[in-house]
Amino acid sequence: MKRPYRQGDLFAVLLSDGVVARGVVVEMAGRFPLLAFLDAGGAPVFAARVDDRALVVMRWPIVGRDTSFKRGSAAPSSDRIEAPEIVERLLQATYAGTTWKRPLVVVRDLRVPFAGDAFAGLPDDAWIAWREVLGDRDREGAAEWLAARPRAGVRLHGRAAAFDAGVVRSFSSLQRAAIQSCGKTIEAFASSQHLRALGLEGVPGDLSEIGSTTIERVRVVGRADETIDAADFLSAAQRLASIACAGIRIENAEAFGAMTALRALRLTRTSGIRDLGWLSGSGVTHLTLEGLTHVDDLSPLATMKNLEHLTVRGMWQFGVDRYGWIDGCARLRGLSIDAGGRRKTIEIYRRRPFAAALPFPQQAC
Repeated sequence: MKRPYRQGDLFAVLLSDGVVARGVVVEMAGRFPLLAFLDAGGAPVFAARVDDRALVVMRWPIVGRDTSFKRGSAAPSSDRIEAPEIVERLLQATYAGTTWKRPLVVVRDLRVPFAGDAFAGLPDDAWIAWREVLGDRDREGAAEWLAARPRAGVRLHGRAAAFDAGVVRSFSSLQRAAIQSCGKTIEAFASSQHLRALGLEGVPGDLSEIGSTTIERVRVVGRADETIDAADFLSAAQRLASIACAGIRIENAEAFGAMTALRALRLTRTSGIRDLGWLSGSGVTHLTLEGLTHVDDLSPLATMKNLEHLTVRGMWQFGVDRYGWIDGCARLRGLSIDAGGRRKTIEIYRRRPFAAALPFPQQAC
């Protein structure tokens, strides 16, 4: 079906207090286009991912075109809600008239014997992955390729993850790694001096050893019968800036609130969390909560003094009248909500005074 709107279209929103807000369609992305709400001078002050039913059924009617809007050459987007920092950069670039392409994730499987020609043309930040344990010659070839591309990442799975985790010691410049966790996994990265990002498939038995590494961003994806203790991250509390957990049970979640360097936190379908009061004193600026069906109150988020970007999805236990706390988020400038129903979600947005949001910082993209 052809959509009755396009990039650069202006739309109007009648807010609950009778004020009419104005916005522009920045990007069309499946059911969730990126919209920017404008101040009196036409500058973007707030970005939101909103179900396009708000535009399709003319609840938010198209009222014209932004003649100053510059359609950039951003990469095609998908239905997936994009990371808040990507949304902000795209918005800035669009209004600055510059070109900015969303980073793509490129993964190439390594087939032994190692042949550098097979990786010709890959971007410097591509991931290479392998399943079988490498021989000495193949390991040397991979190490040489990685040494010339310090932004590249390594993913170990299958037999390689179980028996070859120590291979990372051969990659002295490695900054990003992902591995299927097998027993004591973290200690394999203790000697890596440049590693900054680590993805774990499964919960390792030595997570508390993360403080002995240089890791700044960690992502743990596991099963519902796997449990992590958030207190294990405290050994790196002054360094970990980003934590993402998915599919696992979390104990002592309040430890996240005590982490001084933590700026981005993503919790996806994690059990064990009912209360969010521990977020009140945290320094988190980017927060994503997905499928936390046992949480009974979201209002503590309004007390997060540094919160700038918020995504709440799959929290269907809350009705429209349970989102009034959003108005208390003084620094919020990016919002994405999926409240479990299209009309319900649109109504939550309609009740918000978007024009009071702080402007995006004017910084280079």
